[in-house]
Amino acid sequence: MIQKIIREMKEIYRANTIEQAEIALESFEKKGSKKHPAMVRSWKTNWEGLSIFYNYHPDIKSIMYTTNSIEGFNR
Repeated sequence: MIQKIIREMKEIYRANTIEQAEIALESFEKKGSKKHPAMVRSWKTNWEGLSIFYNYHPDIKSIMYTTNSIEGFNR
């Protein structure tokens, strides 16, 4: 179950454009709003700040979204 949620969230932050990310966010909201309302609410509430992320080149974004800073640095 957690793996499914992670895959859906990856669709948001791995999107190449803000438009693709917004579509993925809407999909995530439709699928997860009943089971995970706090997660959906957090993404929606913080979208203005999170969406700045899409102003960066994809190579830079991949470094930024890694959970392991050393791994990101070595990429």
